Amino acid sequence: VIMWSRLIFILFISGLGIVSWMPGQTLTRPLSQVPYSHTYFSTQIQQTDFVSSSQSPEISTGDLVPGQLLPDLQTLPLTSLLLFHDADSGRTHIRFSNSIWNSGPGKLELIGNPNQVRDQILVIQRIYGSAADKFEQHEVGEFVFHDQHDHWHLEQFASYEVWSVDQSGILETMVATGGKVSYCVMDVSLAENNLSEGIVPRYRSYTHCEGNRQGLSVGWIDTYKYFYPGQSVEVSSLDDGIYALVSTVDPDHLLQEENIHNNSAVAYFEIREKNLNRVDYLFIEEEGEPNPR
Repeated sequence: VIMWSRLIFILFISGLGIVSWMPGQTLTRPLSQVPYSHTYFSTQIQQTDFVSSSQSPEISTGDLVPGQLLPDLQTLPLTSLLLFHDADSGRTHIRFSNSIWNSGPGKLELIGNPNQVRDQILVIQRIYGSAADKFEQHEVGEFVFHDQHDHWHLEQFASYEVWSVDQSGILETMVATGGKVSYCVMDVSLAENNLSEGIVPRYRSYTHCEGNRQGLSVGWIDTYKYFYPGQSVEVSSLDDGIYALVSTVDPDHLLQEENIHNNSAVAYFEIREKNLNRVDYLFIEEEGEPNPR
């Protein structure tokens, strides 16, 4: 549970607008602008060399590579929250855009490793060192084909949950969940005023949603927009009130990262008379740091 100790807060309530999609280059899924603090970076896509099944790497069990450069995945503030009412089913969902930034010194590289015996495409995370030709490898999950998106996803890459909150904004009980969702992991936009620790490439390195190679470059952001299939949590049973939407990247900590304590982002919202309003808590910490679960 995400908790903050001895917090003073100021509460603001405002209506939410819908952030429109801005078409970008032709990729496996559309590019879009990450609003407010991040910018769309229009560049020419570079061709990448994919690993064929005959070149599938073996999992390294040796020593750690010298000068290990790990990714650091952070969920950015959630945007474009809105309620969607399905007249046919009578169900109500909260939809939102979710962005994940690699702020670490190393890239997140995911290599598909077909396993004919298990009839799976296992996913190997490659971790590079200070010497570019050396890397170690860890099995971190599975690529699965997503019928609605019509491409390959990394399983259990993120989780979406809705929590009840007390009067001071502390999370109490999980009241709804979208479960653990899969992702096509790719470079979508370059963070503005980039504060990433590593060398930030100018061009996209991961541009496709195939089952052999995906990833997120240093300083780049992957965004799933609110209108994508599965980018929602059903809230039909919730009464009017204030809630917290919690998005967490790599909820099971399967990936090797530099920091696992910055993977979550929280957005507070109010449901009132079948409408949704954003609720912003301005936290002033007296001691300690936020402690994401």
